[in-house]
Amino acid sequence: MNDLLGENGGELWAKALKTRDCANGSRYPVTPTPPEIASAFLQVAHCDYPHRVKRLFFESKFMEILSRITADGLPETAYGADAFEAERIKTIPGILMERIDTPPSIAELAHELSLNSTTMKRGFKNIFGEPIYAHHRNMCLKRAATMLLETDKPVFEIAVDAGYSGSGNFCNAFKNRYGVSPTQYRRRQGKRRL
Repeated sequence: MNDLLGENGGELWAKALKTRDCANGSRYPVTPTPPEIASAFLQVAHCDYPHRVKRLFFESKFMEILSRITADGLPETAYGADAFEAERIKTIPGILMERIDTPPSIAELAHELSLNSTTMKRGFKNIFGEPIYAHHRNMCLKRAATMLLETDKPVFEIAVDAGYSGSGNFCNAFKNRYGVSPTQYRRRQGKRRL
């Protein structure tokens, strides 16, 4: 623990796991802890991996705990939307990928999700860090990049599978995003994988 948490790591860990006896003899954490965080702490406490792997496991669990604490600490309106709206907004990337050939407009999305279009756009940008269709375009290009490496499909077919009507627009968008053409990307990344 001292390696990961510093000089007082063991002491901090002991405080985090500090327990108090209940009247019925069972033990429970001093402060109520969400089950996901408690589970991560227990996995760390009972880790039986070899020493070489243990540090990596601990680091991943600490990152999981920190991300859950951070996420739990955010107010429900942090996204500019209430919890219901935020959950609806989080479904947008999936909806757009399901209808990659004919993606719905902002107005159609808002109507389908029963959301105000302004709230939906603002909430989406707060959650995903970019506007709806910029995010969708980036997801399509990531999908195309994966297909370039994992399939032998021609670039034109990949362009169509990624939602582009032709390889010209696709190649330009791909080059803007990755700095190389799809063919160069396939060739360079393929060499790195060997």
